[in-house]
Amino acid sequence: MVANQKPPSADYKVVKAQLQEQKFLKKLLLDRQGSMSSLLDMGHDIANHADADEKADIEDQLQELLTRFDTLTNGAEERMDALEKAMAVAKEFQDKFSPIADWLEKMERKIKEMETVPTDEEKIQQKIEEHDLLHDDILSKKPAFDSLTDVATNLMSLVGEEEAGVLADRLQEITDRYGALVENSEALGRLLSDAKKGLRDLVLSYEDLLAWMEDMEARLSKYRILSVHVEKLQEQMEELMYLTEEVAGHQNQVEAVVDTGLELMRHITNEEALQLKEKLDSVQRRYTDLTGRADDLLKHAQETLPLVEQFHQSHIRLSDWLLDAEARVQALESSSSASGGSAGLGIQEAIIDRLRNELAEYRPLLDIVNQSGPQLCQRCPGEGAAFIETLITRDNRRFDAICEQIQRKDEWLHLSKQRSMEVVGDLDELLDWFRETELQLREAEPPSSDPEVIRVQLKEHKILGEEVSTQKGRVRDVLSTAKKMLREAAQSEDSGIIREKMEDLKVSCYLLISSPQVFILSYIII
Repeated sequence: MVANQKPPSADYKVVKAQLQEQKFLKKLLLDRQGSMSSLLDMGHDIANHADADEKADIEDQLQELLTRFDTLTNGAEERMDALEKAMAVAKEFQDKFSPIADWLEKMERKIKEMETVPTDEEKIQQKIEEHDLLHDDILSKKPAFDSLTDVATNLMSLVGEEEAGVLADRLQEITDRYGALVENSEALGRLLSDAKKGLRDLVLSYEDLLAWMEDMEARLSKYRILSVHVEKLQEQMEELMYLTEEVAGHQNQVEAVVDTGLELMRHITNEEALQLKEKLDSVQRRYTDLTGRADDLLKHAQETLPLVEQFHQSHIRLSDWLLDAEARVQALESSSSASGGSAGLGIQEAIIDRLRNELAEYRPLLDIVNQSGPQLCQRCPGEGAAFIETLITRDNRRFDAICEQIQRKDEWLHLSKQRSMEVVGDLDELLDWFRETELQLREAEPPSSDPEVIRVQLKEHKILGEEVSTQKGRVRDVLSTAKKMLREAAQSEDSGIIREKMEDLKVSCYLLISSPQVFILSYIII
């Protein structure tokens, strides 16, 4: 029985049972005390009547038996004392350990529950104050753990090595839990403090971010319709570049708000976390839309600027040429209509030819205006589009007017040239006739004295007189036409030639009509 006994247990109930068993063993030994005394007395009597060898053997057996019994008795007494001491210390350990374990479990549960952070700053402050009291309570338990450690150390010295190891493990576990509880409580304190600060920062940053987004959306809305003027569009593009950089510069703030919100979501209720997540998602979506909108507006402005520059460059070059061409055409008109003008038909033809060539040269500019203008109107609707449409209409109208004026002037010059050629032809033809007729008169034979011959001469001169009379009427018509043409046409080298021919024709006509031969014929006729 003694050999099968285990060392005193660290468990109060077990050591108490061991003590009961030890009492039973001690009772067994006490019950055998009388038997041992009788046996010893009997052995001594036998040994006294036995021979020496047997006496020594009997005495040895009696001594061995007595030694064993004393060993059992002393061992039982010692174990009884050890068990009683162990039971007392185990009871003390149990009395200290159980409340501490219960308190520790309660505190662990409470710390865990307090990790859920409210989303209201006042409630967080209340929780901070509650935690401060709880943390003070946790720290105040350290002496109890120190006392428990002392009791456990004492108990480990009273129990077996195996039981001492188990006890050490239990003590280590509970002290580790207490250490973890202190750390968790400190972490909770930091969490609540950070949550309070983070919530305040989150609210302020969130509200500031929303206000900035609303302001930025309003500012960007001003660039929904771009200017159709180069300098103004360049200003808008620079402003959009600045706004785009400003939007990009707020990315860190958005990420900070989201990170703070995500961290806070780990410590709040599921319902509040869902609500907060919706707000964070809304902020991210709104910022993404804002970034895309700013980029799109800047890209739109960058794509529109070359179109605006192309349109206005073409329009300005075309307008400058139209102004110059209109002045030259007007000068031609004035030169053609005013008396005493200096531009001859040849010069006018050269001007018209140059203008016609310039029409072909500048028509591509009009094509660019007509092509880029409508594209610009689509990109910049509203007043800008109306302005561009006005410029397009005006450029086309002026260009068409120049084309029409050049065409009309060209036709007029062609007609004038044709009429001039016809008048010059008629004058040359009449001059040739008069010169030829005058030559015939000078070479004609003088009037004959023979009546028959003179009748023939008279008949011939009569025919000539009729021709002269006819040509005289034609001269009047040709001179009238020439005068009219000279009045309508500008002065030129052709005009001087025509005037010379007109004067020659007048002189030739006058000389022919007033020549001596004619007077003689008239005299004879009379």
